[in-house]
Amino acid sequence: MTFADAAGLTLSKVRVIHESSDDPPALDSLIAQKPAHADEQGNRSAAHLVVKFSQPAASYMAFRQKVMTDCVSLENVIVRDNFKLVGTVKAKNVACSKAVTLRYTVNSWSSFEDVAAKSVNSEASTFGLFVTFTFEVDIPSNVSTAPGAVQFAVCYVADGQEYWDNNNGQNYVIDVQSESSPEKRGLYAAGANSQAWVGRNATGVSMPRESVYSFEPSTSWSEFAGWSDLVSELPYW
Repeated sequence: MTFADAAGLTLSKVRVIHESSDDPPALDSLIAQKPAHADEQGNRSAAHLVVKFSQPAASYMAFRQKVMTDCVSLENVIVRDNFKLVGTVKAKNVACSKAVTLRYTVNSWSSFEDVAAKSVNSEASTFGLFVTFTFEVDIPSNVSTAPGAVQFAVCYVADGQEYWDNNNGQNYVIDVQSESSPEKRGLYAAGANSQAWVGRNATGVSMPRESVYSFEPSTSWSEFAGWSDLVSELPYW
């Protein structure tokens, strides 16, 4: 066994870090200005569905009252695999014979399709006050990106009587968000004078993005006084 010092080598190595704790790491400009999975033009081709309404069950008392009054209501819906809608419907148990159908369109009601929902629990379906139905809808990935192109409503048929939930006459709207849209392409535009991308809040008012979590392109970190000023309320992912 031979020790390093016996061979004339040092036992330790000292590296001096000159950056302060508030200085950001020196990122390569390609990392700062271009997404990891971007194409040669800096555009991301991925697109996905975006739910444009609040989940009905989020306000439980109003949701329960709606089911009691109108006999049916969408409960919640989420997006899976970018273009699949998965959700549940709650219906009032007013008859033994019942069915729930989701009616949706991908062209602003120029045409539509019906998808049958499935009852979750047969015992609750027979004896419970409410019945829960689940549904899955695969939306074509080439659907129009025009606002409101994807919409749906819920139909509940009990003993031959129809009950509808169409979000108080507005229908449930799902939009398609494309990362290669002109607005998004501005997010990745390179250049020394590039400006921070401006987004919009729920009311449509333009709002500047003030956090590095938005991954805005920038050739300077001068807008941040230090890491201690990061917006920690936002999720890290």
